[in-house]
Amino acid sequence: MYKRLLFISIIAPAFSLAQNVGIGTQTPGSRLHVVDSLANVRLLLQGLGSGSSRAAIELIAGSNPFNYLQIAKYPTSTLTTIYGMSANNLSVIQTGGNGGGLLLGAGDGVSPVIFAAGVSERMRIIADGRVGIGTPNPSFQNDLHVHNSDPALGIDVSIGISNSITTDANGRGARFRMSGANLLIANNEVTGSLSLSTNANQRLLITPSGNIGINNLTPAYLLDIEANGSSAVNINQTGSSATGMAVTMPIAGTNNRGIFVTNTANFSPPGNYAIGIHAVTGSGAGISLSPTSNYGLIGECRNPSGGYGVLGVSNSPSAQITQAGVVGINYSTAASSFGVIGSSSGTSGAGTAGTTDNGAAGLLGYAGPASTGPAIKSVSIPGSSRIGLELENGAIKVSGTNRMVFRHVCTAGNTAGNETIIPNTTLANDPNDLLIVTPYWDGTYLNSAIGVYFEATSNTWRIFRQDMGFMPLNVKFNVMVIKQ
Repeated sequence: MYKRLLFISIIAPAFSLAQNVGIGTQTPGSRLHVVDSLANVRLLLQGLGSGSSRAAIELIAGSNPFNYLQIAKYPTSTLTTIYGMSANNLSVIQTGGNGGGLLLGAGDGVSPVIFAAGVSERMRIIADGRVGIGTPNPSFQNDLHVHNSDPALGIDVSIGISNSITTDANGRGARFRMSGANLLIANNEVTGSLSLSTNANQRLLITPSGNIGINNLTPAYLLDIEANGSSAVNINQTGSSATGMAVTMPIAGTNNRGIFVTNTANFSPPGNYAIGIHAVTGSGAGISLSPTSNYGLIGECRNPSGGYGVLGVSNSPSAQITQAGVVGINYSTAASSFGVIGSSSGTSGAGTAGTTDNGAAGLLGYAGPASTGPAIKSVSIPGSSRIGLELENGAIKVSGTNRMVFRHVCTAGNTAGNETIIPNTTLANDPNDLLIVTPYWDGTYLNSAIGVYFEATSNTWRIFRQDMGFMPLNVKFNVMVIKQ
């Protein structure tokens, strides 16, 4: 009895003075202060019951029994569930129903908060708030840095998002994936689309079938753009040896179109065109085209020193043409091949129109030095009375050194007897030509009927007097040559 009283007399002051309990210390600084001289403090709570029995520490603030912080360990084979999860062999840190928030932090402002599983660190929150998953050193460029360096998984890291429709099955929902050096953003749902938005408006949509809509929520084509009052596509290429837009068509196929443009508004008001090409080929050039009608294709070049509005070339360009509104060149050896084709089904107008307001030509047809075909050809249905060429309020003018209409003058060098030789290179000594010859009077009178013929021995065309009289010198004739 004496020993017990002595023990009580020794420890009583500790309870009565501060109401603190010290284990391993005579100066407890809190209600329970445990000190181990070997620097290894351990508080052991062990639950040996069965069923839902657990070992736990509950810290209650105030008199409310639900205002607590609990640190608990559930045994194996427990039947309890917590937040819908089985508590079987589960360790829990949680607050009570009135316990407020739960704070995990490192108060020194330098040390990180670390989460681990197994024997490896899995997530870390460093002092400035950046989060690293799979890395202890999240990049300064990322608020969330997910990293995978496990060789067994390959160089592959992904973030998946799913909901009640997509479920959490493997591969379902949305996925952000870094595979090697490639970034993949995917919606793996069969009926799901992928969209990007700005300013609370959807800007880009990729449908489940792969159609892409820009400002278009129902794209009907692989790329379907809806532009309201602005250019749909603008390409600004400042490099060299580059192509602004390239369209490559397959070798096989039917009814393929490289570029197909439809302007459904080109009826009223005027000033619409399906394809407008404003070519700026040098300094000082500017866009000044303001169409007053409607067009399918407009080609304009504003550079006064050279360039083309539209250039159509097969195999190679022409060195003889340096500037034109439209150039069509065909070097194909196949039959029925053309540089430019113009077709019209209206009661007026033209398939191809060329306009000029100065001394230049509105339409130019160029035949190369080795060409055996015409520079311009008009074809009508055989056997019909269709008009091949019509001149409305205009004249025919021929120019150059080898004109198809020219004036022949009888001189001592080309005239003998009743005939005169026509030495014009337009004829090219071709007996199949058709010649239309009329006398031209400017002072020397020829009172005789004339005719023309091809003299086969000398391969020359000749004009002769039908009365067999002498052909006077200085007589002039107008000659038109029609090739066959």
